[in-house]
Amino acid sequence: MPFAGGFANGGAQTPDAKNAVDAYEAEVMLRLLGVEIGNWINGAPMAGETFGWGPTGSGALAFVDRPGHLYLLDERRHKQAVAGVKGAWMPSWSSDGARIAFLQKSGRRTYRLTTVAITRR
Repeated sequence: MPFAGGFANGGAQTPDAKNAVDAYEAEVMLRLLGVEIGNWINGAPMAGETFGWGPTGSGALAFVDRPGHLYLLDERRHKQAVAGVKGAWMPSWSSDGARIAFLQKSGRRTYRLTTVAITRR
């Protein structure tokens, strides 16, 4: 779906001489229970980038928001922030649900693999 111009109204559009790239942008926002758990532009939503499914049968989900704060969402729809985490990306649960591993931004172009223990309420 075009983001602007004549195509938006079903008409033809001439290329913009000032903008060498005439691009279509398809934005997909994934929300669960009113919480944004991912946003993709010109890409398909997929688990692993901004969210990770909990272990089989847990009904849990780990996700990161735009600033990279890590959150847990359980089967009872309780959302809990993991304290002290920012710059997180690619959350993934351990198979027993006791830990979450994620990449945490540690520099301009560097990340470090980090894990946190999960305590059940």
